[in-house]
Amino acid sequence: MNTSSALSQVEKVKLALRLLAVLQITQYLWPRSAEIQDGQSFDYIVVGGGTAGAVVASRLSEDPSISVLLVEAGGDPPFESDVPKLMLYLKNTTSDWNYTTEPGPYSSSCVKSVARPFVQGKILGGTSGANYLHYAQGHYRDYNTWAKITNDETWRWENVLPYFIKAEKFDDVSVLCSQAAQYHGTEGPVGLMRDNRPIIQNYLEAFQDMQKPIKDDLNAVDSVGYARDVYNIQDGHRQSSAFSFLSPARHRSNLFVWKNALVTKIVIEDKTAVGVEVVKNIGDTEKTYSIRAIKEVIVSAGAINTPKLLMLSGIGPKEHLRSHGIPLIANLPVGKNLQDHTAAIVVFNMTKLHENPQIFSFSDYPAFVFRGSVSLNKSDYPDYSTWNYINFPNALLKYCSVSYDFQNSVCDDMLATSVNTQMLFSVVFGLHPRSRGKVLLRSPFYQDSPMIFTAAYLEKEDIDNQVKYVKDFIRVINSAYFQSVGAELKYPSLPKCNCKHKEDEEFWRCYILCMTTPQHHYCGTSAMGSVVDGRLRVMGVDRLRVVDASIIPIIPSSGLLGPVITIAEKAADFIKSDGDCLNF
Repeated sequence: MNTSSALSQVEKVKLALRLLAVLQITQYLWPRSAEIQDGQSFDYIVVGGGTAGAVVASRLSEDPSISVLLVEAGGDPPFESDVPKLMLYLKNTTSDWNYTTEPGPYSSSCVKSVARPFVQGKILGGTSGANYLHYAQGHYRDYNTWAKITNDETWRWENVLPYFIKAEKFDDVSVLCSQAAQYHGTEGPVGLMRDNRPIIQNYLEAFQDMQKPIKDDLNAVDSVGYARDVYNIQDGHRQSSAFSFLSPARHRSNLFVWKNALVTKIVIEDKTAVGVEVVKNIGDTEKTYSIRAIKEVIVSAGAINTPKLLMLSGIGPKEHLRSHGIPLIANLPVGKNLQDHTAAIVVFNMTKLHENPQIFSFSDYPAFVFRGSVSLNKSDYPDYSTWNYINFPNALLKYCSVSYDFQNSVCDDMLATSVNTQMLFSVVFGLHPRSRGKVLLRSPFYQDSPMIFTAAYLEKEDIDNQVKYVKDFIRVINSAYFQSVGAELKYPSLPKCNCKHKEDEEFWRCYILCMTTPQHHYCGTSAMGSVVDGRLRVMGVDRLRVVDASIIPIIPSSGLLGPVITIAEKAADFIKSDGDCLNF
């Protein structure tokens, strides 16, 4: 099979899933959409029912004496969101905002467009319902750094850990019988599982041969080494924040979930957030609603839509808002400090491992996955990380072209083969990028998508470090196991790079700029210490809070699912505590 054939299969499956959506077979899992009247009031309005917003709304509504309105621009998660095997088919659908970044430094000879797709879930649960199901905590130093930035000790690791424990429902015996058990919860709402399939063990031992230790778990304290991956999957279901937090709360009479409704402006009077304006399409008619918040407005629209909404509401950089004719309410660096982990793809073909394709069940993760975190200077703080997918050519062709948006010819060069061999598709990325991007308004109109500048490799140090990380990673080809299975490092045809010697740093610099991909760990655009304080309150505006990945000042040493759920758990306690002190 080649990439064109693989893409044809993807489109056929997407068509079948669109037809299946008519049956609404998972509708019973989700809250009904509330009937909201213009001018209605609620104690709390949560803008965005995504990864963080679903958590906050659920936790606040635990108190039956308060009313909570959750406003979500999307609808219910589709069937393919709930089913782990079908995660590939969520991209470029109505479940995605379908934003693209502004053109970046990527080589057009490898990617389909230098304006890369920006994946962000537009459903209840947000990106937690549309991502690739990896769960991690980050590193304890990450949180201690946040505490220093905010001058708030509550963000130190020992004060954040209880919120990880509160959220998690970890059921892996190996981890729970190890020292790592003290860092995980077993009774929370978010079900977690570890990939214990035997095929992974040989690969872990190969990295151990290269002095990379095998760990039971890469948690926030002991996070250097290689380990089996952890997924937010349990009992065959994706454990999105919608599934974990909103589904159990769907019958609460004080929780109002308003779907397919877009908040277009925060209403601010005398430097105080008093409500929101919402647009909802009813048939062919667009209707605008004004909804009042008695206690607070909590913005949880994500790392891109949160700064967009704040700026449309008059909170942002003075000159940028002035250029769009938006009256200034608070001059804050909203939209700046955008961060992501930028990765390079590396592929090994195990030429002596000829096997029949693996058949995965719907509840399986559709690859065998292990994760690595490596410190080049042997400290306990990792420099780079890897996600490593063991699979077979036909499956990997789809992910190469659909998930990572590489040119069909690139995917064919690396993955198309008439022999069904086991392959290792690895994503290698630095954990502490210095480059910073930004989010800007394209216009003063809410209908227009924002301008997203990711600034990958804007700082030379980032590309220099990525070369070091990839060269260190590929040394595994010298391990006994990789040698025994005839491992070959696969290169696409790269005319600009092929004239360079493959041992030289210049070749790898050229290769990385071509084979690079965002990890979609976007954060930082309404950061603590510059836009919000340590309790996530917007500086200079009362009764307005931000709770999502945008408040992260420095990107953590992991993906964002675990950290964002934990931020939301912690924020819910902030809001409850502050709400008890408000005088009306």
